[in-house]
Amino acid sequence: MDSLNLRINLYDNLKQAFFSPDTLNGGCTISPSADTALVSSTKLNNVVSSLSGDANVMVEPILRKTNNIPNSYIIPFLAGLVVLVVIVLRYRKYLASIVESALYSFFAEKFVLETNVPFRRTFALLDALSVVSFSCFSLVALKLLNTEFFYESKPIILIAIAIASFSLFRLFISIYNYLINSILSNNPIFSLFQYNYFIFIRIVGFIILPISFVAFYAPTSVGLYLLYFMFGILLVTLFYRLYRLTLIFVKNRISILYFILYLCGLEVVPILIVIKEVQRI
Repeated sequence: MDSLNLRINLYDNLKQAFFSPDTLNGGCTISPSADTALVSSTKLNNVVSSLSGDANVMVEPILRKTNNIPNSYIIPFLAGLVVLVVIVLRYRKYLASIVESALYSFFAEKFVLETNVPFRRTFALLDALSVVSFSCFSLVALKLLNTEFFYESKPIILIAIAIASFSLFRLFISIYNYLINSILSNNPIFSLFQYNYFIFIRIVGFIILPISFVAFYAPTSVGLYLLYFMFGILLVTLFYRLYRLTLIFVKNRISILYFILYLCGLEVVPILIVIKEVQRI
């Protein structure tokens, strides 16, 4: 044998240091030992030297690279789950009423003028939960659809950008609704319209948070199915909300100009902004 080229993977011969890694999904860090590699290569050279002909031995340990999810990403999920548990334990009666108002317009007309403290607290908690939920949903989409960018970015920065973006969006919606309400001179019909608009955001935020948590830490194949399922929930909710709001405009004979103003400001513009940001990423 004139020439023998051996490329040897000493991965299994390296010393493995099993310790608690900085991940939530397990794994281990391989700590290569120079002594182990030296002994292994010496034994190999003794074996190869007995072969006839010249032998060219190249020893090159290969370490396996794994993408592990940093622990920092658990922070928004835990914060949202704490708020969700508080709502379920302390305000579940009011939550049930809010869900009924989302399903039946009659209940929406009844609860739109509800101003007692427990209802207002429930709405405030649901608003906070919706911001965290959609932020977590965006992290899930980024992890599954743009893996390289996700693992190369710092967790704290991504979390801060997601929460800040949805907080500003929520603030924009509130200001926009306030301006329209001022133009309509605090019309009670617009109060009903505003209630129906926000109620679906609050309920969807309540639903997608636990699904986002599972999708984030589940295997990629399972996570993708859950991500598409959440996209389906968002689309169905969007169309149903548009249907409910259209009924309010038609039933109360509100000018079509206000309806166009609503579509441009609260539906079309946010969707265009999201599409543009996704294309940039």
